[in-house]
Amino acid sequence: MRYLNTKNIKAILSYLLIFIFSCLAVFIIFEEGFPHGHDSDFHLANIYDAYFNIKHGHFSPISANLGSGLGVGKGLFYQPLPHYTVALIGVVLSPFGLSLMTAFKLTLLLTFFISGIFVYRLGMNMSGNREACGLIAAAFYLTFPYRLFDAFIRLAFAETFAFLFLPLFFLGLFNLVHMDKKDIRPLPFLEIIIGATGLFLSHNLTAMVAYIFGAIYLVVYIDKIIAMLTNKRFFIFSVITLAISLALVSVTFVSQFEMLGTGLYNISIGERMHTSREEVMGRVDSNYVYSGFLNINWLSYAFNMFLSKESLKNDIFYFLIISGSYLLIDNLLGLIRSIKDYSYFFTTTIYLLVVYFVLGRLEVVGGAFILAFIYLLAGINPGKERINFYKSREFYFTIIMIPALVYLIAKEDFWKIAPSFLLKLQFPWRLWAFVGLFGSILLGNLAAHLFNRRLGYGILAIVAGLMLVVNESTLEKRLMLEHPNPEDYKLDSTWEKEINEDFFTHSMSIGASAEYLPSNFYYYRTGYKSEYQNSLYDKVNHEIFYTIGRNPYELDPVFLKGNGEIIVEERLAPSYKMGITATSDTIIQLPLFYYDGYVATLVDTNTGAKKRIDAINIDGLVAFNISEGSYIMTTMYIGTPLRRGAVVIRYIGTLALASFTGYTIYDYRKRKKHF
Repeated sequence: MRYLNTKNIKAILSYLLIFIFSCLAVFIIFEEGFPHGHDSDFHLANIYDAYFNIKHGHFSPISANLGSGLGVGKGLFYQPLPHYTVALIGVVLSPFGLSLMTAFKLTLLLTFFISGIFVYRLGMNMSGNREACGLIAAAFYLTFPYRLFDAFIRLAFAETFAFLFLPLFFLGLFNLVHMDKKDIRPLPFLEIIIGATGLFLSHNLTAMVAYIFGAIYLVVYIDKIIAMLTNKRFFIFSVITLAISLALVSVTFVSQFEMLGTGLYNISIGERMHTSREEVMGRVDSNYVYSGFLNINWLSYAFNMFLSKESLKNDIFYFLIISGSYLLIDNLLGLIRSIKDYSYFFTTTIYLLVVYFVLGRLEVVGGAFILAFIYLLAGINPGKERINFYKSREFYFTIIMIPALVYLIAKEDFWKIAPSFLLKLQFPWRLWAFVGLFGSILLGNLAAHLFNRRLGYGILAIVAGLMLVVNESTLEKRLMLEHPNPEDYKLDSTWEKEINEDFFTHSMSIGASAEYLPSNFYYYRTGYKSEYQNSLYDKVNHEIFYTIGRNPYELDPVFLKGNGEIIVEERLAPSYKMGITATSDTIIQLPLFYYDGYVATLVDTNTGAKKRIDAINIDGLVAFNISEGSYIMTTMYIGTPLRRGAVVIRYIGTLALASFTGYTIYDYRKRKKHF
C-alpha cells in the first residue's frame, strides 16, 4: 500500500476520468455493431484481410483477398499499421469468443484513451503538474468534433488511428526543448521516435503536416536547440532518433517513392486522387460540413421528428447559461465557510439534474459530466513552479497557428500558390485535426496561466464539455439508430454487425480512388485498348469494377502469343504454381495487377534446371517471357531490390528501438532512484 500516496491517488483518479471522457466521446460503440461510414468498406475489408493473413501466415504486401484475389498491392503506399493492430487484437481475443468487431471497437476506444493520456501529460508538463489543466486539454482533444467525425461519419480509420500518435509526437518535442541542457535525458527522444513513426505508419498525410508544424515549433525554440547542441549526449540522441525513425519507416517510404516514381498507378493521377490544385481548392467550400461541428440544417431536415433548428441552438445556449450559473453559484456558496466543503456535491447534483431534465440530449449530458468531473479536480494545484504566462512560447505558438489553420481551411488563397507536395493533403479540412490538438494545448496553457481559481478552470472546462454539445457525429449516428423509418429520409443508417469476408465483395474495398490499380484501368472508359487480342485486360476490368468479390475467381493465365498449355495447380495471390508447355517462345499473362518486384521460378521438367525471371508489365497485368519448353512455374512477389534492402533496415531499426527503449527505462529508473 506504500504506493497509494496522495500524488498517486490523484494520478489514478485523473486516468480514470480520462477513460470516462473517452467512453463519453465514443459512447455509440457500446451499441450493437458499428455505424457505417464513408470508408467503411475499405477499412473493414482491409482489417479482415489482415486478420486472414495473421491466421494463415500470409504477410505479402500483395493481398490474396481484396479485389477478387487479383493481387491488389495494399501495403505499397499506406502502411497498414491500423488494420494489423485490430487484426492482432482480434486474434488474441478470438479464443475467448470475442469477435473481430469487438476488437475493432476496443482498438478505437484504446486510441482515444491512450491519446488522452498523452495530451494530459502534455498539459501537466506545461502547467507545473496541475491535474485540472491536463484534464481540460485531454477532454478537449478527446471530444473535438473533427476527431469524432473521422471515427463515425467518414470512418477514416487510418486518420483516426493517427490521432493516437499526434500528441505523443508534440509531447516529445515539448519535453525536448524544455530539458536542462546539462541534463539530457533519452525519454523525449523516444517519444519523438514512436510519435513520428507511428504517425507515418498510420496516415502519412497527417504525418507530413505534423512534421511541418513540428519543425516550426522547433524553430520557435531554436535558441535552446543550439544551446543543447553543445552537449554531446544531445547530439548522439538526435542522431539515434533520426536513424531509428528512418529505419522504421524505410519500407513504406521506399514503396511510396518507387510507386510514385513509376507514374503507373492511379495514385499518380491528381484528378483521381483529388490532389490537383483545382480539386484541393474546390474542397474549401466543404470545410464546415467536414469539420464535425453541428450541421444544423441537415440534422433538422433529416431528424425533424426528434429535433429542430431551434432545439439544437437552444442546447448550446442553455448549456452555456446553466453551466455558467452552476460555476457562479458554487463559487458563491464556497465563500460560506460552514458549507464550502459540501457545496460542490450539492451544486453538482442540482446541475446534472437540471441539464438532464431541461435539455436531456445525451451529448449535452455527457458534456455536463465532463465539466463536473474536471471541476472536481479544479482545486488541486500541487505544482510549485509558477511559469510566467507571458514567457510561454506554447501560448504564442498556438494563438498564431490556430487562426492560420482556420484560414487555410476556409480560404482558397494559399492553395492557389501552395507547393505541389502540400496538395497531397487532398482536403484542406484535414487540418481540423491540428486545430483540435493546438486547441487542447492552448486550453491547457490558459488554465495554467490565466486562472488561479476554480472558477477559471471551470470556465475552460465548459469549453471542453461544449465539444460534445456541438458534435455532429455521435448525435447523427444515434438518431439514425433510433429513427423508425430511415428510408423516408434516405439516411445511410446501416450498422455493420460483423467484420468478415463479405466486405471483399464491395467495390469500395479497394478504396474510393482504387489508388493501387494501374492507371490504364482508370482510363478504360476513355478507350484504352490492348495490343494483344488474348489480353485479360477487358475481363479483369469487368471483374474489378462490375463483378468484384469472387474468390477464387474464374480468370486463368493466357498465352498472349504462341501456343501451348497452362495447368494451374495452386493460386493464391501473389503466388501461382502452374505446369506450362510452350510450343514456341511466348508471353504468358496472369490475372494479377502488375507491381515491380514480381518474379517467377521456372523448373525445366526435362532437365530439372532452374532459373528466375522478372515479370513485365503488359496492360497493367503481370506477364512473363517464356522460352519454348515444358516447365513448372511458380510466381511470387519479392519486391524491388531497394524495397528488400529497406526490409532489412526496418528489422535493424526495430532492434535498435527495442534497445533504446530498454536504455530509456534504465535511465528513468536510475534517475527516479537518485531523486
